[in-house]
Amino acid sequence: MKCPFCNFQELIKTNEVIFTSKNFYCIKDIKPISRGHILIIPYKHIREINALSSLLFNDLLLTIKKASSHLKKKYKQTPLIFINNKNDQSVNHLHIHLIPKRFGILGIDKALREIS
Repeated sequence: MKCPFCNFQELIKTNEVIFTSKNFYCIKDIKPISRGHILIIPYKHIREINALSSLLFNDLLLTIKKASSHLKKKYKQTPLIFINNKNDQSVNHLHIHLIPKRFGILGIDKALREIS
């Protein structure tokens, strides 16, 4: 099965792109937990965060910071940021979730169960 995140040009036909960088792109999640739920995805097919080079990891942190600032400004809340274990990913390609919503401790557990 072809990875849907690897074909950026096809993906942007059906998903709203929030922004792009040299190594990552940020799109709205097609199955959002709440309004504003976005994903940060590397252009390169990478399965897990430990496979990122130091250069890509640093770029990812800058991309997360940019996306988090965007969501905080737009939704007035600092987003929950998480990465599924590679065995629990709905798409076998590294992607980082940012969700601008207050969950509380029990709410985070519930939200993570909904994604699984």
